[in-house]
Amino acid sequence: MTTKKNKHKYLNIIAFDIPLPANYGGVIDVFYRLKTLHEAGVYIVFHCFQYWREPNEYLNKYCDEVYYYKRNTTIFSHLHKIPYSVYSRRNKKLLHNLQKNDYPILFEGLATCYYINHPSLKNRKKIFRECNIEHNYFNELAKATKTIWRKLYYNIEAKKMKVYEPVITHANNIVAISQSDKNYFEQIFPHKDITFIPCFHQYNNVVSTPSIPSKVDRYVLYHANLMLSENAKAAKYLCTKVFPYLSYKTVVAGMNPSHSLTTLIKQNKNITLFANPTTQQMQQLIHNAHVTILVTFQATGMKIKLLNTLFNGKYLVVNNEMVHGSGLSSLCRIANNAEEQIRACNELMHRDFTESDISMRKTVLFPQYFNKQQGDVMLKLLYGEESDKMSQT
Repeated sequence: MTTKKNKHKYLNIIAFDIPLPANYGGVIDVFYRLKTLHEAGVYIVFHCFQYWREPNEYLNKYCDEVYYYKRNTTIFSHLHKIPYSVYSRRNKKLLHNLQKNDYPILFEGLATCYYINHPSLKNRKKIFRECNIEHNYFNELAKATKTIWRKLYYNIEAKKMKVYEPVITHANNIVAISQSDKNYFEQIFPHKDITFIPCFHQYNNVVSTPSIPSKVDRYVLYHANLMLSENAKAAKYLCTKVFPYLSYKTVVAGMNPSHSLTTLIKQNKNITLFANPTTQQMQQLIHNAHVTILVTFQATGMKIKLLNTLFNGKYLVVNNEMVHGSGLSSLCRIANNAEEQIRACNELMHRDFTESDISMRKTVLFPQYFNKQQGDVMLKLLYGEESDKMSQT
């Protein structure tokens, strides 16, 4: 649904990546936020960085202007005191395009903040949308990888991010992605306006369905962007410590699994690898899985795969780190080690997922985790008003 443009609502959005296809956590949040704001009548000037994805004409459906900027990924970007993630996204064309209007600016993550303190933008309304506590995130990536040069890069980037973080004070508002991150920012920036807004996502309602009658066709699923070292580590843990001890079919699904993970899965007859599923295929896998198990070893940000499963899937087994700061533990079975996770999966595989379970999800998730309500909070921060009422369908 598209609402008629309101001449008083204009916005620049700076994204760290091209958000289509919307098939991994960070860009899912970016894309469905801009889609929600578009449906609320906002005129969107969208700026994004191109380095591994191609321009996508579908963005023009939701953005009134779209600009792509080449990311500078040369070795020289690593040598600056500013974090590589930030410095590699400096681009004079971006600054020039921001200077062409006087609209508010939404910075999507610390990586997009190179110009947040530029003198020419001093009097602009600026909103900083946090993706992670970046220095914590990179520290955890360093712990998760075994590659020496990657570990070195992550450790250096973590230290640079910690030093660079105070640049956020140049934003009028900080938007945190989880309640625990909001608490962190309130301690670090006690005089700033900080708001908790969860991830935006593709669902306007809970679309989970009751269990299929046949217990024979039930399976356990782990899904993630397997390119990320933290997710690959979790997948290897499950394929070593949990899945081999389940008598049901188990599935690992995600983008670009490594050779070592692929080899590990091939050694286990009851584990199936679904590499690089389309968005539709992934949603179908989540929807049909009787149990989805999600574990993480770093309690950073908000895990979009958690929301994806709660809106679309059935039973969910997680560890504490997965639901940290979300307030959603009541909708999940908490299991923090292999023994607990095996027992939880076995018990839930014998239990039917019912309409009562679905009703409970709707009660807990509404209204805070619905895009329309989150969009209204964003509009209040930007313009001091809510959108016109849009139906939840």
